[in-house]
Amino acid sequence: MAREASDVSLSEIPGVGSKTASKLIEYFGGEREALEAVKQCRLSLLAEAVGAAAAVRIVHGLHKLLYGRWPRDVAATEDAWKLYTAAKRVLEQRVAGKAGRDVLACMLPLSSRAVEEAVDGLPVYTEVFDD
Repeated sequence: MAREASDVSLSEIPGVGSKTASKLIEYFGGEREALEAVKQCRLSLLAEAVGAAAAVRIVHGLHKLLYGRWPRDVAATEDAWKLYTAAKRVLEQRVAGKAGRDVLACMLPLSSRAVEEAVDGLPVYTEVFDD
């Protein structure tokens, strides 16, 4: 059963100890703000606070806490994971800006349900641009 993101504290996220929590709270100005950055997958900002590797671990830890699975567990085999990561690298080359890369890095390892929840409420662009 999936948990609600609003019911989570930093200390519950796997990999977030007291030192990491303190760094996040200091950087973001409070636990609520730090949690919001984690929930919104703001990897570039999280990385400024705790380093890039820790930022990814924290976001993936939140996924584990909420959905009961690590993001890597969505691949059934090692070969499927390798194929998936290769396709992800191709997509990453075509995404502009830090925010776009952050969202891509966070969403792609997730289950389709989690991706749907993450994009729910995002603006939908319906304009057609002429070349």
